[in-house]
Amino acid sequence: MIPNYLKKALVACEIALEKESDWHSASQTLGNILQSMAWFEEAAFWQAQALEEERDLVAGYASLGKIWVQHGMLKEARVNLERAVKLDPQLFEGHWYLAQIYEHLGQKEEEIESWTKTFRLRPDKATAERLYKLGKDLGERGEIEKAIACYRRVVKQQPKFIPVYYDLGEIFQAEGDKERARECYNRIIKIDENQALAHHKLGTMFLEEKQFEEAIAALRESIKIDPKQPWAYRSLVKTFMVMGRWDEAIATCKAILSLVAEYPWVYIQLGRSLVAKGEIETAGVYFHKASQIRGWQQMNEKNYQFTKNSLINKIPIWEENLQELANQPIQALEIGSEQGMVACWLLDHILTHPTAKLICIEQQFSEEFAENIEKTGAADKVEKLEGDLDKLLESLEKNAYDLVNIGYKITNKTSIEEKAAISWERLKVGGVIILNSPKSRNKQEKLAPGIKKFMTSIEDKGKIMHQSKQQVMMKKIAS
Repeated sequence: MIPNYLKKALVACEIALEKESDWHSASQTLGNILQSMAWFEEAAFWQAQALEEERDLVAGYASLGKIWVQHGMLKEARVNLERAVKLDPQLFEGHWYLAQIYEHLGQKEEEIESWTKTFRLRPDKATAERLYKLGKDLGERGEIEKAIACYRRVVKQQPKFIPVYYDLGEIFQAEGDKERARECYNRIIKIDENQALAHHKLGTMFLEEKQFEEAIAALRESIKIDPKQPWAYRSLVKTFMVMGRWDEAIATCKAILSLVAEYPWVYIQLGRSLVAKGEIETAGVYFHKASQIRGWQQMNEKNYQFTKNSLINKIPIWEENLQELANQPIQALEIGSEQGMVACWLLDHILTHPTAKLICIEQQFSEEFAENIEKTGAADKVEKLEGDLDKLLESLEKNAYDLVNIGYKITNKTSIEEKAAISWERLKVGGVIILNSPKSRNKQEKLAPGIKKFMTSIEDKGKIMHQSKQQVMMKKIAS
């Protein structure tokens, strides 16, 4: 707590610096107070100022700023130090104090700028820890080259600073520079062979490059080091599934469940693996478990039967973004319904109003679709249109639908842009369109090119509600 008499003296000096009013008296008073508090260096400065004919504005503001800092008055300190560095941009001490003040006050942009100026003026003050933090902040701001430059200075100071290699590895991976990314993760293992995450990172890179045996070896090493973390098991499951090694995928899924009991993703992969082995009934049990965890109790209660998952992992996102449509007299449209998983969920959770309707368009409806829709108890709300998708879409009324879902099976890269554009015309203003992107072999490609082109074409007419690598939800805000 700052004494009131000191606070008054500091404010008096601030006024004197700004207006040159009673300068000598204010300086002498502050100097005497500081001397009585044993702040001899600052006291000497202000007592000397009392004898000067002209004010030293830079030193005066800097001194006031430091005194305010010492008493925890950061906002007051900031004002004075900002005045000091404005008058003298080369004032290292001012930038150094300001960087720490901005950090405490949560002013991230200003903090980054102040640390950058501090280290440019005094490179010897740039510790590895501070440089690493600055690098992370710059990276989050999108200034990747500056972040890399900071990280390289860290490595030069402390060659065994492991966190910096992880960050560099992730940057190089994002840039598609696999060789340099791999070098970073191998460097970590050379420093500490028990870094489970580094082995996992290498394993996932091998998986992306279809070097499956190398991926398995790296992921197993990660699990050996840290058997209680599920992420390495998860990548191992993906590897076994890509290779068609279903028994090993199933065994690894069960190992994950021994660590994390309620894990919908694992139940889904178990289901998929069992479907591949022809064990359809058992697979359904695991799909039901995943849906229950996601809050879709009706899937079990009504005994829907699915051998493919097109929704369960996305249920929380759909619930959040479609809730305003629930129990409303809306018209919904689905292009590509497969076994009816999305249609059943919509009928159970969104299309609950007595007059709500769903049109499903498919080249040829499966028996599973008909059976599952019948189990909803709301089959009368569903109209099936079977045949040529493009012709059927063109035949529908424009500006008539509140919700449109385009299934990923029909969103191939040559047709999605056209189908999305036609569907957009059928969507009401205020309605929601859901575009599902097929998985790309290019890990740096976040969405199918057709979806990206469509989004660009209606940029000023749509608002993004959700976007991920596999899905985009947009609200139509203008025709």
